[in-house]
Order: sequence, then C-alpha cells, then structure tokens
Amino acid sequence: MPLRANSNNSSQKRFVLGFKRNKSYLVLAVIAMILQFSLFKFFYPFPNFIHGDSFIFLRAAYNNELISVHPIGYSKFLRLFSVFSTSALALTAFQYLLIQASALAFIFTLSNFYRPGKVIEALLIAAMVLNPIFLHLANLISSDGIFLSLSFIWLTLLLWILHHPTPRLNVWHAIVLFLAFTVRYNALYYPPISIVVYILSKQKLFDKLSGIGVGLALIGGFIYFTSLQYKAFIQTQVFSPFSGWQLANNALYAYRRVDSAKRKPVPLKFQEIDGMVKTYLDSSKNLHNDLMEMLEASTVYMWDPNSPLQKFMIKKYSLDISITDTAMRFYQRWASAGPFLDEYGSWLIKKYPFKFVENYLWPNTMKYFAPPTEFLSRYNMGRSTISPIAQTWFDLKTSKVKTKFHNNRASSLAFYPIFSGLVNGLFIFCILGFYFMVGFKQQTGLSRLVLLSGFLWLTNLIFSVFASPIALRYQVFLIYSFLSISIIIFEFLYKRLSEKEKKAIIVRPNLGKLIN
Repeated sequence: MPLRANSNNSSQKRFVLGFKRNKSYLVLAVIAMILQFSLFKFFYPFPNFIHGDSFIFLRAAYNNELISVHPIGYSKFLRLFSVFSTSALALTAFQYLLIQASALAFIFTLSNFYRPGKVIEALLIAAMVLNPIFLHLANLISSDGIFLSLSFIWLTLLLWILHHPTPRLNVWHAIVLFLAFTVRYNALYYPPISIVVYILSKQKLFDKLSGIGVGLALIGGFIYFTSLQYKAFIQTQVFSPFSGWQLANNALYAYRRVDSAKRKPVPLKFQEIDGMVKTYLDSSKNLHNDLMEMLEASTVYMWDPNSPLQKFMIKKYSLDISITDTAMRFYQRWASAGPFLDEYGSWLIKKYPFKFVENYLWPNTMKYFAPPTEFLSRYNMGRSTISPIAQTWFDLKTSKVKTKFHNNRASSLAFYPIFSGLVNGLFIFCILGFYFMVGFKQQTGLSRLVLLSGFLWLTNLIFSVFASPIALRYQVFLIYSFLSISIIIFEFLYKRLSEKEKKAIIVRPNLGKLIN
C-alpha cells in the first residue's frame, strides 16, 4: 500500500504508549540516552564554553539584563534554571533531555501521521538518539541547544496543525514561536513557514488568522520592547545592533577584493571609517601572512581587536563614565556603533554587489552544504581556563577545566560536514523524485509534507546564506529534520517503484498469452 498521511489523527500519547512497539522504542531510547550522557560526562566533566559568547550569556543572566549582545532569551532561561540548581551537570543534563525529548516527539509525530515500516521507524529513532552532536550541543553553554529543542517542537506543532489543527495547538505554536525568537534571531524566517502551514491547514479562516496573528503579535511586542530598551541605552531606537556589525563584517569580505584603484568615493559621513578600512585592507593584501584574513565568509571583522570596525568603534564612541560596570560600558559603546555600521555595510554591498556575491554569498553557500564544525571542533576553544563569571555562576572550585582527551578535539564530529552534504543531496533527490513520480495532485498528506519541507529548506538556505557565516551548530535542526523527512519520502518512492514493478510482471505474462 502507498504511504498516506494517517487519517485517524490519534493523539501522540496514545500512539506512543498505546502501541507495544513504540513503547519499547521509547524505553530503549531512554536507556541509551542515560548511558550515552553518563559516558560523555565521564570524558567531558565540565561544560563547554565559547570564549566570548558563553560568558556574555552568563553575565546577562547574572545581572538580569533586558538586552545583550545576543538575544536575551537564553540568558533568561539560565537565570530561571538557577532558581532550581546552579549545577553545571544539572544544566547540561536538562539541555540534553530537552533536545532528545523534542527530537523524539518530532519522530513519533512523523510516524503517527505517515506510518513508516518498523525498520524505518527504528532507523529514525536511532538516528536521533545515537548521534553524538546532541551531546556536544547540550554540553555547550550557548543558546544552540535550547534553540534546537524549540525548533523541533515548533516543527512538530506545525505537522499537527497541518493534519489535525485545534485552537490549543494554535496557542502553543504562538508561544513556542515567540520563545524561539527570543533565544535566537534565526527564527526570523519561521513565521513565513508557519503562515504557509496555516494556509494549507483545514481550519476556519478566523482560527487561521488568530493562530498566525497571536504569534506575530508576541514577536512584534518583543521587538518593540527591545527597541525601547536600546532607545534608553544608546539614545537610538534599534532592535539589534548585532545586525549592523554583522552586515558591515559581511560587506568587508567583498570590499577587501576590490582593487584600490577601482574603489568608489564614499559619502562624507563614511569617510572616516572608510579611511581606516582602506588602510587596514591595503596593509593586509598578502593574505598568506595572516591566517585570519585567509578565512572566507567568517566573523573576523566583528570580533578581532585589530579589525578596522573595532578600532573605529574605540575611536568614535567614548565610554560612558556614569556606568560603573566595565563590561556594560564596553557593550554600550559596541551597541552605539551598530546602527552606523549597518548603514556603512549596506552602502558597500549596494556599490559592489557582484563582489559581495562572489566573495561572501558564494563561499557561504558552499558552507551550507558542508558547514564547518567551528567552535564545536575543540573543547573550550583549546583553552584550559574559563572566565570568572562562569566559575561564579556554576560555583566551581577552580577556573581550570579539562577533559579526558589530551588534545581537546571533538573527533566524533569530524564527519558532520560531509554528512550534512549527503543529507542535503538525499533531500533534494527525494523532493525531485516525488515531484516527477507522483506530483502534488495525489497523496494529499505526504504532498503537504513535501511542500512544507521544501519551502523550509529553501527559506533556510536563503536566510542562512544572507544573514551570517554558516556553521554546523546553526544547521543541526535542519540536518536531522531533512534526514528524517527524506527517509519517509524515500520509503514511499521505493514502495511506489515496487508496485509498478509488480504490475509490470503481471502484465507481461498476460500480454504473452494474448499474442499466442
């Protein structure tokens, strides 16, 4: 029988606990998770830190800040969790449990609606439970693990809204969408995906509009509240100074490849920063002498103290002596430069669009299909100590951290760039195979899954390539979502081919009899 969306719409609880096979899968998954996490923590007894980002999150949580360099959601989560425990082990265990629970909810939802075979369902569960990257993300003091969990929950809710919408699901979707947005601004492209799902779902127009509207209203309220905080902080109403730094950083990857004789005159307001940028670029033309400069589509110009953007910030924006906290004074200076850098970066991209495509967008597109492991490749970025804020927050006896591995490398993640490329290739093959073999007029349930996942893949590609340099930790949600969906579609295509082959075998003998 061809694979169809399940029309019974059985509840998730009944589907998982009401079937002996699924209950056994769940028990085995829990046992595997406990064993894996215990073994992992034996080798990595301390959390993993990104020097810079992790300590920014912790500092914002410690000071109960309303705005920070990064979205404030993860810092608020850390502060809330500290009410129950300040143990690093408890935090990483909770993050791992949340990631696995949300991933399994997604897999069981796929199985509930599309009813794959026993082997395929077991394969899907094993792919989620036994992969090493969930352990590394859970052990990382960063928003990656929480955002991954919220993304799985968001996509799971969309599948239920697509096949069995209820007002309660609409409320939960709005809440999860809002939380994902406060944790990471990558969720900016989630609302268009949700809108498509609501359009495809079978519910009343009012329910569709309210389901979409509540989520957008919550996000809009958060944007307005954040912009007011920045208005008071830097006297400029802006939602995210980070985006200005990111845009200018991206633009410099194009500008550094423009011949000095072909550089266009800049407006008066950009002359000072442009002069500093030109001086820097002209002094670093021999890229082989500077390993940081050899990187393509990275974030060097945002964070390197020798970057002309950092030097311009120090020269142009003075520290507010009324603020006693040194880190907060620096952040005010950093945030103040954001809107201006946004203008400068936009101007450069408009003036050199082809250079921008060639030297930033194209290399970043290649990273999409083979994302670098980046900070995940080395524990604690190869360092043996952590910031005092981390030691204080987790009540550690020492600032020194270590693992059982001498080189601090996460070798188990080395295959992921290739694995990501294979998953993308499989997904594209399955989408095209479904279109040419079936089209979208038949198999209504599966057709909607194909449309949803195809639109998600394309939207994520466009957003990821344009927004910021791509890294593996940003793509984990999509890698495992597309892997699971691809396997579901591939099973359907295999069954369809098998049915056609059986019909051909039956028809050939009958034709032989007629000829005789």
